[in-house]
Amino acid sequence: MNNRNKLATLWLLLFFILTQHVSVAQSSFDYSGGNFNLTLAPINPTQAQPKAYYTLFIETGSGRYSKSGQINDGKNILPYIYAFPYQINNNSQALATVSSYYDTTPRPPRHTAIAASNPNGPMPPDQNVLQGLTGKFTSRIGIDPCVNVIVPGDTMSAALVYKPYISAGTNTLVAFFYNKPTEGGNIFSPINAQTRYSFNSPQQTKAIRTHNNETIYTSLPDGLPADVAAKLNTAHSGYTDAIYFIVNSATDEKERNIFFSLAPTRNTFSYNNSTSTSFGATILQYNAAGTIEQQNFYSPLGINMIARDPNGIKTSPHCLNNPGDDVLYPYDITIGNNVNFQNDGAGDAKDVEITVTVPEGIKFPTLLSNASVRINGTTRWFTPCPGTNCYTLNAAQRQIVFKMKNVFLKGTVNEKDPVKRSGRISFFAENQSISRSHPRLYVHLCFHCVY
Repeated sequence: MNNRNKLATLWLLLFFILTQHVSVAQSSFDYSGGNFNLTLAPINPTQAQPKAYYTLFIETGSGRYSKSGQINDGKNILPYIYAFPYQINNNSQALATVSSYYDTTPRPPRHTAIAASNPNGPMPPDQNVLQGLTGKFTSRIGIDPCVNVIVPGDTMSAALVYKPYISAGTNTLVAFFYNKPTEGGNIFSPINAQTRYSFNSPQQTKAIRTHNNETIYTSLPDGLPADVAAKLNTAHSGYTDAIYFIVNSATDEKERNIFFSLAPTRNTFSYNNSTSTSFGATILQYNAAGTIEQQNFYSPLGINMIARDPNGIKTSPHCLNNPGDDVLYPYDITIGNNVNFQNDGAGDAKDVEITVTVPEGIKFPTLLSNASVRINGTTRWFTPCPGTNCYTLNAAQRQIVFKMKNVFLKGTVNEKDPVKRSGRISFFAENQSISRSHPRLYVHLCFHCVY
């Protein structure tokens, strides 16, 4: 929708919360000559603003990983090359998580796993990412996910970064927590040491990927001192699932990584009304007497995917004066509005939220009359929020916000007919007037007049 088609009376922004995945072109991934090479397909090269872009999360197969910055989209995207000429043991597996963003909207991550090896290469330099994750030099635990927003139905990667304790006579235990009922709900499929995924490769990829022979447990390991077990239970509190790692005796305190692949369900009824959830982690140094030191870390994650879809708005009167007249339309008029919206995402839109911004030069309405939505063949009436179908008037931000819950507007996977993927909101904005101090508004309002 370009500027001339906005009709300037009201400016519409439309958001959908997706409940299914959105398909994107598959990228290629290989390792040769000490380089990881990725070929990225354009997302939507005609989009002007904001630019579509990619981000990458690459596990090298050596226990290291790399996150790219923003890779801008274009009609032709040059292959992305990440140099890693360091040691990778035989029979190792590298994994690339490719995330695409359109109109500031993250699309589902896409994973590609390949075999990689470079046994004769030198050891890589020491990793130092914990300070960036935690802001502290002294931190020993952190979580770095491939993306910060969960996409229902699509697997995501995350790195658990830790530094072991090496004091004589002590042990190190690391724990990772996920699925928090009080936040997003139990939305991730539980994983263990035997869980495997296929990421566009004949070989399967472990859901938990360790590189330092850590021992994996999905319940508290036996034989822990009572004090240690109590502290782990406290850290676990609020989360349904946990994975514990007993760290083998370490000779240094260099950073290590454990990688996870976690699959959020496509069943949208598993998600509660919260807009976020989190991963949690803890690291413990202990001996036979109990806990010596403990550090915790929490990584917040958004779960409400939003997607830009075709939309438009028409007002009546759509032109507030005849062309050439110098007199603006009378004050205190009622403006009728029809907001058309359409879901072109793959998944059904469980909830729909529409924000209408009233520009300067038009008095912000004090009341909406006969506000209704026609969706899936059914008419629903809006009432002031809170409610299942409700609206709010925010004069400070000049916004009218419509919220519709549990409408399940069909996406392209379940409905090919765009008419059946569409809806319309109708309402009258009362007690409005046109300001004479904004003459430019007149030109905009009349640009697309039809007589």
